[in-house]
Amino acid sequence: EAEWPQYVGEAAELAQVGDAYEARKRKLDAMDYDDLLLNLALLLEDPAVLPVLASPCRYVLVDE
Repeated sequence: EAEWPQYVGEAAELAQVGDAYEARKRKLDAMDYDDLLLNLALLLEDPAVLPVLASPCRYVLVDE
């Protein structure tokens, strides 16, 4: 609220839009750029995953 006081009156509607967006992504098995970064970070926390991800390719390009 302190950062965006002009949107305080729309907070409930904005939350609904955000929830609908997340639900739609789940339904479509889709990820946006933030999801890609967060899920990659989670994967890389597991020491067994890094060699599996790194072995088939030298570079990965993500184009938003």
